[in-house]
Amino acid sequence: MMNKQNKEEYIDDGRSYADMSILPKERERQQYLQEIQQNDKDKLQLTGKETFWALAGAMSATILIGLVYVVVFGLIILIMYLAIKSK
Repeated sequence: MMNKQNKEEYIDDGRSYADMSILPKERERQQYLQEIQQNDKDKLQLTGKETFWALAGAMSATILIGLVYVVVFGLIILIMYLAIKSK
C-alpha cells in the first residue's frame, strides 16, 4: 500500500476526454419538454367501451400467439417421443 507521503500531487492539465458542447442547451431542452407536453394534450381520448375492446383485441392476439407456441412445442415433444419409442 502507498502512504500519503508517496502519492504524487494531482495537477490538472486542462485536457478534456469528452467534448460536452454537443449536449443540448437548457433553452433547447425546455422547448423540447414543452413540445412533449403539447403532444400529450393532443392524445387520442377513448371511451370506456373503446378501451375495453382495444384491450380485448390485444389480449386475444396474445393468446393466439401463445397457442401457436404451445402447439409447436407439443409437436416437437410428440416427434421426439415417437422417435425414441420407435428404437
